[in-house]
Amino acid sequence: MEQAAASRQRGAAADRLSDLPDIVLLEILSRLTFRQAVRTGALSRRWRSLWHDVPYPPSCIGIDDGSLFVSGGDTDHAVTEERCDDRGAEDESLPLGAFRARISDHNFEMAYGSICRALPRRPMAVAVRCDASDPHFPKRPEFSFALYGGASTRHLRALQLHGVSLDRRFAGVIADELPVLGDLQLGECTCSFARIASTSLQNLAIDDCDYKVEALVLAAPRIAFLRVHGAAPPVASESAMPSLVAASLEQPASVFGLLKSLRHARSLTLLGLGTTGLLDDEKPRGFPVFRDLSALVLDECDVGVRCQVLRRFLRNCPGLETLALRYCSFTGGSGSSDDRKRRYACKKLKSVELEYHYHQDVSELDDALEEIPRKVVRPIKSSVHDGIRTVRITYE
Repeated sequence: MEQAAASRQRGAAADRLSDLPDIVLLEILSRLTFRQAVRTGALSRRWRSLWHDVPYPPSCIGIDDGSLFVSGGDTDHAVTEERCDDRGAEDESLPLGAFRARISDHNFEMAYGSICRALPRRPMAVAVRCDASDPHFPKRPEFSFALYGGASTRHLRALQLHGVSLDRRFAGVIADELPVLGDLQLGECTCSFARIASTSLQNLAIDDCDYKVEALVLAAPRIAFLRVHGAAPPVASESAMPSLVAASLEQPASVFGLLKSLRHARSLTLLGLGTTGLLDDEKPRGFPVFRDLSALVLDECDVGVRCQVLRRFLRNCPGLETLALRYCSFTGGSGSSDDRKRRYACKKLKSVELEYHYHQDVSELDDALEEIPRKVVRPIKSSVHDGIRTVRITYE
C-alpha cells in the first residue's frame, strides 16, 4: 500500500506536461496524427477531451512506393497511398494536416496523381523524399508547386525536401507564396536559387546539397535555428538574427561576413573552417562580439597562428560557459600582436573539452588556454583511446 501511494505521488510530481496551459497542449496535439491525438485522452482527466479542440484537423496522407527498403529489388510497381488516420483523409474539402511522400527516383513520376490530390488541400506540413536507386549517379527530379495544379501553400508551416531539384524560381516561392513557413529543411537537393527570404522562417537546415550558384544570401531575421552542412557556397545574411538560438556551419568558404549576423547565437558549432574563412586580418578588432554565446564548438577547424581564432572568440564571448575543440589544427609562428595583448572576456567559463591526435603538438593551444582568467580544478581529466587524447578542464 505504502509503495503504491509513493508511486502515485512520484507520478503526479513528474507530470509537469499536464500543468501547461491549454494553448500549449493544443499546439502539441496539432502536430500529431488524428489517432495519436485521440489516444492522449487516456492519459488522465486533464487530457480526456483536449483533442476535441485541436485547431485544425490533424489528418495525414502518406505515399510510399514500397521498394525503398529492398536493396537491388524490382522497383517497377505501383506507388501505394496510405491514409494515416480516419478523419479528414477521405474528405477532400477538409484541410490536410500533413502530406508525406517517400519515393524512389524510378517511380517519382507515378506519384504525380497522389501529390496533385494532396497539395490543394491546404497542407500545413509537406515532406517529399526521393531516394536514388543508384547513390553514385542520383537522379534528382524537379520539384515545384507550380507543377501540381491547384497547389495551396498559404497555410504551409513546415517543408522538408530531400533528393529533388529546385530551380531559381524556388526563391520566389519562399518569399511570395509561403507566408507562414516556419520550418524549411533541404537535404541532398540540387539548388539553383541564390536567395532565401522569409519573415516567418524560424528553422533552416541545409544538408549536403549541390549548389549551382556562387553564393547564398539569407534574408530571414526571425531564424532561431540555422544549420548549413556540406560543400555550400559562401553564405551571407542581409541582416542580424536577433532571435537566433543555435547555429551550425560546415563549409570550406569564408563565413566571416556571416559571423557578424550570428552574434546573438547562444550555441555555435563550426566544422571544417579555416583561418582565412573566420578572420578578417585587415580589421582584427572587427571580429564580432558574441554577448549571448554560452556554448562554442570548433570541430576540425584551423584555429590559426598562435591560436588567433580561438583567442578572438575567448576575447569576444563574455558569457561563454563551455568550449569544445575537436581535431583542430594549431599552427605555430608569429601571430598578431593585438591578439596577444588583449585580455580574455570569458569570466564565466566552466569547462573546456579537447580531442586531438595523441602525437599532435598542442603547445600553442596550451599557451592560449593558460590565459583564461579562471582557476583550474585539479587534477585535469585526461584519457587516450585509439590514438585520440581526450582532455576535460573544469574551472571553479
